[in-house]
Order: sequence, then structure tokens, then C-alpha cells
Amino acid sequence: MSDEIPDWLGGSLGAADSETNDTSSPIHVGDPLQLLLRYGADGNERGIAEVLVQETGVSGMLWLSVSDSLVTSHIPGAVSRDWLEKEASVFVASLTKDYNLDGSSESIDVDADEGTIFDPDITPSWNRIEPVLVGEKCIGGFMLFAESELEVDERIVKIAVAGFDVAFKFRMQQKQIDRASDRLSEIGQVGEIFASVGDSQRTINRILELAKLSSDAEVAAFIHKNADGEVGSTGVEMRTLSLIKFADGQDVVEKAMALEKELILFGSELTEALAPDALPLASLAIFPLVHESKRYGAMIMANQPLDLLTEKHI
Repeated sequence: MSDEIPDWLGGSLGAADSETNDTSSPIHVGDPLQLLLRYGADGNERGIAEVLVQETGVSGMLWLSVSDSLVTSHIPGAVSRDWLEKEASVFVASLTKDYNLDGSSESIDVDADEGTIFDPDITPSWNRIEPVLVGEKCIGGFMLFAESELEVDERIVKIAVAGFDVAFKFRMQQKQIDRASDRLSEIGQVGEIFASVGDSQRTINRILELAKLSSDAEVAAFIHKNADGEVGSTGVEMRTLSLIKFADGQDVVEKAMALEKELILFGSELTEALAPDALPLASLAIFPLVHESKRYGAMIMANQPLDLLTEKHI
């Protein structure tokens, strides 16, 4: 399988604002297959849903990622509230029982926008549930529904599954990074860790192991200055880190040693932040390690690019 991401996947069409109550169904212009993959690369689940509903002609859809506390919906038309709540439970139960989705309750509620139109007389009679699987592991899924049976374009459905796959993984990565940030903040008195262990190399290794365990990062590096004031790295060679270049001209080491607060990037934000010739990454997190105004260095954590956005999905 090729790791190369097609050129047209670069950039961003703009992430959806999940905090708004705008339930309008915008028209998405362009090749729907490319749009679905592009929205997946951006982590834009709402965009994927809007394109999928637009292209299949269904009445609406529900979707869920592992450990979500609510089922998300996109319903341009009207639907019965009772039907929606009942079918959401059926949807979650199917993912849980048929595909072994972990961490979700069958009694989960639906996140319906305030503008959703509820009509007790509209009870769709057709639905289709699609799991999102990584190997044999289910990380979520979606359900299409309509008032009568529809024949949908299987290619569109397949690409939507791939798009949600990537978007769900980005969201899972972000949660892992957030947990890592919290965990590192709890042990953020890094000066005390250095003081408690005389061997600095052992201390650095302890911090690296903790960071990787907390975040599930594939790569973790500790950037620090030696006694001569020269910047060095443990975990990843400096020559490799120098390939991670930012659009402002700094490499990741320079950026890490200058930051005053954490920097977490993934998806389109990471693409825009890095230079065009930078080493490609799927996610990047930098945590300055400062205690009592003294800078001890920085922690860099990264994951390699997802190999799902390749020609095999086209």
C-alpha cells in the first residue's frame, strides 16, 4: 500500500462549526468522492454527513464514534422525535452487539440541533447501518434513513466509511493528546522529577516512557540543552527532527525551545502550519517543560501519516 497522499487532498475546505445550531443543508460543489475524502482528512464529520445525505437522497443520518456520549445527527427534513430516539437506540445496539463497539450505552441520547423539525407523522421505514471497522475492531458507524427504500450508490457509501474512519481516528488522537496534556500537567513539576533522580538520562527516559504511554504516540523526543548550552535530543535524532519544518522557517526543535505554552496540531491545521517540504505527520504535540521560570526543554510527540487516504479508496 502506498503512503503517498494524493495532491488534491491537501489544504482544507474549512471545518464545520459543531457548536452552532445551523441545520441548513449547504450544497457541496465538486466531485463527491473527493469531497468525502477531503472532509475526512480535515476531521470534518459534519461535512461528510452533509455530502452523504446530499448524494444518496436519504432523509437524514446518525453517526457515532467510540466512547461518544451522544449520537450525532444530520436531518435536513422532518422526522418523528419518538422514532428518532427509538432508532438511535437500535443503531447503537447494532454497533455494540453485531460489531462489538466498546464504550457506548444503548440508551444514548441523540444530539439533535434546535432547528430540527419534529413531526410525529413522519416515521421513516427504511434504514441502513454501516460500521466503521479497523481490522475487526469497530470504532463507530453511521445509519442512513429514508421514508421509503432507496438504492444508494455503493461507491459513495464506501468512501464515506473511509472518510469517517479517518475523521474518527483524528478525534481519537486528539482525545489521547488531551489526556497526555493533562497527565503531563499533573507531573508538570518536572524540576522536582529532575531533583528526585540524580541520573538525568534515567529521568529523561522516564519522561519519554510516560509521554508515550499517556498519548499512544508513535514517536516521542525530549529536547534539552547540555552543560555546554548545546541543544540535543533523546528519543529521535536531531537530523530527523530538523526535517519537521514549519512554514515560518523554524524547525520543530527551534519551535519547541521557543514556545511558552503547548502546541497541538493535526489535520488541516497541521498541514497549514508545516512547510511544504516538511516531513509528513498525522499529528504533532509540543509541550514546553518549564518549572519555576526555568526551562528544562520540551517534549515532542508525533504520529506518522494515516495510510488510508490512498488511491485504493478511489
